[in-house]
Amino acid sequence: MGSTSLFSSAAIFGRKYQLTLSDPADDGTSVEIFTISDSDSEPEALRITFDVSMQCYSAYWEATIDIYNMDVTLVDKLLADASSIRQGLLVTLKAGYQNGNFDVIWTGPVFQATWARENVVDFKLSLHCIFSLVSALSGSADAAINASLGTNQTEIIRSILRNLGLKADFISQDINQKKLSRGKKMFGDPDRYLTWLAEDNQMVWFLSHRGLAIGPLLSSETDNAASQDPAVIYTPTTGLLDTPVQTQNGVNFAVLLDPRLQARMPLMTVAIDQAAIRELKKQIGELILPLDQNGIYIVGAVRHVGDSRGGPWYTAVTGYTRIQDALAWGGINANINR
Repeated sequence: MGSTSLFSSAAIFGRKYQLTLSDPADDGTSVEIFTISDSDSEPEALRITFDVSMQCYSAYWEATIDIYNMDVTLVDKLLADASSIRQGLLVTLKAGYQNGNFDVIWTGPVFQATWARENVVDFKLSLHCIFSLVSALSGSADAAINASLGTNQTEIIRSILRNLGLKADFISQDINQKKLSRGKKMFGDPDRYLTWLAEDNQMVWFLSHRGLAIGPLLSSETDNAASQDPAVIYTPTTGLLDTPVQTQNGVNFAVLLDPRLQARMPLMTVAIDQAAIRELKKQIGELILPLDQNGIYIVGAVRHVGDSRGGPWYTAVTGYTRIQDALAWGGINANINR
């Protein structure tokens, strides 16, 4: 097993972060409004905390970002009134390290903003963000399909994306390429058509800030991804935190915050030091999958947690021993985006 990326001590020293707000334009581009907090502005940077959750094949991804003691003039720019944020604002959060991995861990619209007072003197603005097909199309005039689409299913998917102003992250090559007799006319809810296309090919689909992913649960594409060398290798000296814990289907573990860890399709694989895993206590009649001999696990869910003022700064991973179990966890008996 070859290592594609190992941490060095310099690569995990010095937290780096940036929180910005942008206003999506009518043509789908984003015009930056301002930077709320940036580690390059220390010690003047505002304190932020965040909790970002992403799951493979989930209809909704969520993030809560807290901003402490914002200037009143900045608050006035953000809030339409005392309790709600202006529609359409897009939050982008980057996190990582000064000399190491630093990348986007969240991009999505604000669902709700709330105020709170902590420790008498601290005022906290909480941005509750949800990313889904509905939120991605919120405020768009093209939130519904009304167009003549392509003559095969791949063309139909790409036509839907163009019609909605969305990007493609992954479109499986295994989608049925049978030609239709003529272009298909579609109008209405795009969720319904994407669900039909996925089910017709025995696939699933989900949307992330990278774009639409649609593909089969089991195929040469996903199997090959799971059998290749892992994207990242973790040991107690290269980012692995505490003791990984075996579960019925794999291993749960935490590492120093790493934006490379993603819930994506094809499924991402990582490797961890087998010697560091705490095995699950066995019960009579209970099935527990054995640990992978090579320490390779599939990333089923990712949670990034951070505090810019020296608190937690880690990524928690739900890992699975083999691809079938990762997909079973994802809820394959129901379409994810309903």
